[in-house]
Amino acid sequence: MTKMPDIELKPCPFCGGEAVINEIPPHKHTFVNMPDCEGFTYIECTRCGGTVAADTTQQAIEAWNRRADMDWISVKARLPERDGCYLCRYRFSKNNPKCTGLMFYFATDEFPHWQNKGSYKPAVTYWMPLPEPPKGD
Repeated sequence: MTKMPDIELKPCPFCGGEAVINEIPPHKHTFVNMPDCEGFTYIECTRCGGTVAADTTQQAIEAWNRRADMDWISVKARLPERDGCYLCRYRFSKNNPKCTGLMFYFATDEFPHWQNKGSYKPAVTYWMPLPEPPKGD
């Protein structure tokens, strides 16, 4: 966990709790059959566990601070029309807390689905498109 005093994070949009920055360095997975991790950063609420992740710390901070101003779309209302990465509210089972994070949606597959549907079965309840990336990125 990284505490960065010069970085201002907005309170959690779900519960108003304090957020912390977690930087995961690049690493190899030697015990499970998974691709190597190129590293990423996630920001997590210390109270409710709401989370947003991105490739870089700056992208994670921007996503955390801007997401409270966007509108959630219920999966009961509609699903994404295009393949892509979306900010989602989900949980893995009724006994697990709800999480917020980035998930890929395969809209053009024969059977449209969220990533990891077969192995982890996340139950996505809400989603929203990501904003445009920063200019010059």
